Amino acid sequence: MFSTDVFTRPTTKTAWKPSPHVLIRFAGKSYEELDRLKFRQTVPVLDEIIALRTWVKRQKDRLCDELLYAEIGKHSGKTRGQLVALKRNIFNERAVPIAERQVLRTIGNATLRYEVLRYYRQLLRLERRMKQGRDLFTQELAQKRRLLQESFRDADFQKGIQLATPSLFAGLQHYLEGDAAAVNGRDQRTEAGAFRYFARMTAKTSPFGRFGPLALAAVQPESEQLFSIRTSGKLAMRSETSLNLSVVADLATSLSRIPEFQAHLQARVNYTYYLDGDEIVFLRPKLEDDQPVYTSMNSVRRGKYLPIMRQVVEFLEANKQQLITLNDVIHLLTGGAATDSAAYQKAAAFVYRLVHAGLILTDFQLPSNTRDRLSYLREQVEALDVPQAAAIGAKLQQLQENCQRFAQATVTERVQIHEETQQIINELMQWWRPPAEARAERTDYFMEDAVFADVQMQLGAPFFAPLAEDLGPFLECIHARDQGGLSHLMLRDIFVSNFGVGGSCHNLMLFALEHMRIMMNTMADRELDNKELFPRSAASNERALAYMKAFGNDETPTARREIVLPHETLHALTEEFGGQLAAPLSSALNVQIAAESWEAYERGDYLVAFNYALPGFGHFFTRYCYLFDNDPNSAPLTENLRQ
Repeated sequence: MFSTDVFTRPTTKTAWKPSPHVLIRFAGKSYEELDRLKFRQTVPVLDEIIALRTWVKRQKDRLCDELLYAEIGKHSGKTRGQLVALKRNIFNERAVPIAERQVLRTIGNATLRYEVLRYYRQLLRLERRMKQGRDLFTQELAQKRRLLQESFRDADFQKGIQLATPSLFAGLQHYLEGDAAAVNGRDQRTEAGAFRYFARMTAKTSPFGRFGPLALAAVQPESEQLFSIRTSGKLAMRSETSLNLSVVADLATSLSRIPEFQAHLQARVNYTYYLDGDEIVFLRPKLEDDQPVYTSMNSVRRGKYLPIMRQVVEFLEANKQQLITLNDVIHLLTGGAATDSAAYQKAAAFVYRLVHAGLILTDFQLPSNTRDRLSYLREQVEALDVPQAAAIGAKLQQLQENCQRFAQATVTERVQIHEETQQIINELMQWWRPPAEARAERTDYFMEDAVFADVQMQLGAPFFAPLAEDLGPFLECIHARDQGGLSHLMLRDIFVSNFGVGGSCHNLMLFALEHMRIMMNTMADRELDNKELFPRSAASNERALAYMKAFGNDETPTARREIVLPHETLHALTEEFGGQLAAPLSSALNVQIAAESWEAYERGDYLVAFNYALPGFGHFFTRYCYLFDNDPNSAPLTENLRQ
């Protein structure tokens, strides 16, 4: 079980305390399903075989290198030859007929004869145990495979595999139809791949889909109870399914390329533009896989700010809240001329050149703060005054319905829904297809999260008080070390170098270009430790190095596997880094709880493994909050996030 907690510290005089809500991640399957796969009959025999093998190896070396070696040196002729042959057979672990062992009686060395006979008795015993072990392992392996196949047939597991790796899901069906006692190489590879997901679902609680469903827990700092959990019965998963966000983005790009749509798309001025005297400057998106990316210095465009260009820009800026299309812009320039007139065609050519240059943007706008971006795309398509828009909107609606059906569908029904979705998407992607997808058709159309909606959990002071006591000094230390993060410190360094301490920036885009230029050159020249250029960033690197050395992660080779950092060391590091930060702080913590049983956990017999901390609420907290919009705690959860 993982818990993602948010700890906050408003001031340096207050202690760290938990937020009112915690995300709890459960294992998707019971650990007992993994535990029952242990080879409890074979392992003891294997331990005995290993012990026998170790003894035989040690005795063989003693006989060949010491006892027989010394005895051979005492003889010659036939006796010497017989002893050499005996040594060779012992070294190769070959059985020796009793007649050939008579040489041991002839030479009269009772100790050597005893050691040789003891060696062969143990060697024979080893061979018998190995045969018994092989037979037992074969039987137990078939038994465990039947149990594993039983676990693999679980609907939730198969649904998780369907989304995680469709090719493995296809192979899994063939594996489940086979005989557990006779598995070929192909099925063994399928078994190994599926077992990795099975282990994640039972023991490692992977952070996605049905492999690790979530529940929302409430924090009760005044409660003296460690935790309480109530369910309405058997835990049941609720699925939240949506179309893959990158698929929606690809659909938006493809639909924006429909010739009949282009003149009716909403037109917007490139938000990066600014005026420099009589010139206009903006970032033209660099095309990667035929998609715009606003990151390249080579995409800066500069040109004369022509009167006709000014007319277009000012018109779009003045009507930001209105749905202005390219047609509206063209009619602005032509005074409403007919679409088949020469004036209209000339104005259209100019406007489309502005689109190609990147000054005017016409792509569909998809919000970044929701998983349901498909509905926004559909609304924009259906709003277009084009006959074809209704048919395209109907296909997008079908995709939305498929997402809803997919959440509740059986494994077999999901296969059919996946095929229907693939067909619709292929139809909608006919106007544009990413180069990567042209080489291999994608199959990851759906995204799924799962929750245990009927679980009510509360965590009290006995759980959080020790965490705050142990982790508080650590959190103060890493916040003092980072001081807002390296990127923030570099931004401050670059700002001060351009405008001085207390300076002001009157052209944010101009500063953004300068920041990008310096960052790219810095990364290329590896000047991050330049104290003159980046005093704050260089100091941050020095703090990070001191932190690593304190944690034993310096470049000095060491065999230490465990490092103990008392609170005094953390306090000293914090002071070395400049002391506690005065600003309010918050961190998202990911911790794992390990206990032998629920009973052991209830009596406080458990361990807490601290995996990582992220500033603020952290991605793995906010990423899943939408799942609990209808939860009784959703209102305070939303308010807490806003604060």
